Amino acid sequence: MIINKIFTGLIVYAMGLSMFTLTGCSQLSVSDRISRAQHLADEHGFERQTIATAAFQLLSFKKIAKTQGLLRIYLEGDGHAWATRYRPSENPTPRNPVALALAAVDPADNIVYLARPCQYWPTNSQTNCQKSQWTDARYSREIVDSTHQAIDQLFASGGWDQLELVGFSGGATLALLVASERNDITSVRTVAGNLSPKAFVRHHNVSPMLRSLDPLNGADALAEIAQRHFIGAKDKIVVASISDDYRQALPHQRCFSRVTITTASHSQGWQDLWPQLLSQAVVCQ
Repeated sequence: MIINKIFTGLIVYAMGLSMFTLTGCSQLSVSDRISRAQHLADEHGFERQTIATAAFQLLSFKKIAKTQGLLRIYLEGDGHAWATRYRPSENPTPRNPVALALAAVDPADNIVYLARPCQYWPTNSQTNCQKSQWTDARYSREIVDSTHQAIDQLFASGGWDQLELVGFSGGATLALLVASERNDITSVRTVAGNLSPKAFVRHHNVSPMLRSLDPLNGADALAEIAQRHFIGAKDKIVVASISDDYRQALPHQRCFSRVTITTASHSQGWQDLWPQLLSQAVVCQ
């Protein structure tokens, strides 16, 4: 049991290490990470908003031009979940907020970036922010419910008739979990998305996150939602076979599409291409 937990830590640590290496920000404190995200949001005209849910205070950045049409919500990845190979981090605030970088170059009128619970908050500032919330319970019922509540508030604040979710990495897992339980999601896009945690566990030979939910349990509902999944040919963390498992679990694939980006890895090679990739409509066949 202890060995399995160590292996789990190893692979999740590897995910964090990949982002850490690419950004070269080994010494960034939590306040530095928060400041960098705020600067990026400010630079692109986003307004900061705190969303109160039953369990957590969630940070969001929004840029709303008109309260009608499409509202696109970006869900961040798992962030800085592990500090070392064997020790969870004290704070999951991302070192490289890829979903925020994608939201920043999105030319759509109405965009919201939604951080995951406990991200972008000082360590120990929220009672419910325990390490399990960004490790084995990162896709738990509590996390999913909190995301639902935030989306409800965001969608109710305007007169939008379309709602799209975009999830990066583990944010894709959460996007699918949420979409499988709602009837107002028009479409889902994912980037380097972990579409099947079970397949991820099997591929990396680590123990499962027993406190987390599995999107494949909602395969019937997800099969009816228009979706496009972008994977990087150079991604060594979320490999293509993981999305194969998800696709095969769907009762039909008429709403499923997958695009491989030959130049992209897990967290690099997406931002410059993103406006072009967004121009492709996501529809069921």
